[in-house]
Amino acid sequence: MLALSLFTLGRAEAQEYRYELGLGVGTAYYVGDLSPNLWGRQAPSIAVSLRHLLDLRWSLTTELGYRRLEGRVAREHTFPTGRTQQFSRGLWDLAFGGEFNFFPYSDKYRYLLTRSWTPYLGLGVGLALGKGSPTLLITPSLYGVLGVKYKLSSRVGLSLSWVHRRTFTDRLEITSAEEEWMADPLRLNRMGNMKGYDSYGYWSLGVSISLSQSPQRGCN
Repeated sequence: MLALSLFTLGRAEAQEYRYELGLGVGTAYYVGDLSPNLWGRQAPSIAVSLRHLLDLRWSLTTELGYRRLEGRVAREHTFPTGRTQQFSRGLWDLAFGGEFNFFPYSDKYRYLLTRSWTPYLGLGVGLALGKGSPTLLITPSLYGVLGVKYKLSSRVGLSLSWVHRRTFTDRLEITSAEEEWMADPLRLNRMGNMKGYDSYGYWSLGVSISLSQSPQRGCN
């Protein structure tokens, strides 16, 4: 019982830093009516993030990002319009969620079975903002993230992640009145509202730095 208490106390004290500030760059994709496959066309993506580290496994996350989204369907796949359809737009998004590390994540505290690398997953909610028609496009979203982290040092880390966001709009393609037809290019809404919402996602390579050292730390 004493050993278990010391182990639990060690886990609580071993979180050396309380926050991580990160920058991620990569490519974003769109999934919707003008997407030829699941992954879509790739376009630039960049984001800044802040993690509140609760312990060696759990953290709360906030992220602000800018994504370019592109879609294109060749003429032979656009019956009945018979013309090539494409769009390109920018989208800002803000996300709040949580992350779970599969292993206790640290380059220290080996008595807690920590590792300098770990797979991780996360879930959360978001809000996307961009140019729309006739008004500004604002849509909530749900997202999931899967990735891997690696500690370069006690304060610097690298990450590689995949994030997919499910929005609550079918109008990610629309940035002007002339593009209204892109919301339903195959006229599926005339067949009993069979269409679903648009999605987008991104691949990201990130670097982070740990901030705000915790007042208490366990032994190395």
